[in-house]
Amino acid sequence: MDYTNVAREAGISQKTVRTYFDILEDTLLGFRGSPWRKSKTRRMILTEKFYLFDVGVANYLARRRAEVGSSEFGKAFEQFILMELRDLSSLPTTE
Repeated sequence: MDYTNVAREAGISQKTVRTYFDILEDTLLGFRGSPWRKSKTRRMILTEKFYLFDVGVANYLARRRAEVGSSEFGKAFEQFILMELRDLSSLPTTE
């Protein structure tokens, strides 16, 4: 997540953008994902990602039409899988 680019496109300060994303996270409408840092073969991406609570809402706000095989579909599918993993990890364990 590059707060500088978002701030420039929105015409507001970077601090304000970061505050808005903090509010989204505090209200459980989104969360930040840390970059994966353990790869010897791929170029490292050192910026975090921000995911909204629902892939449909994210697609609508990004004006994405996720058709199978497109890069938009890949982004939507990544978010869907991540949300499913978060849901599974929040389930209580039975012992």
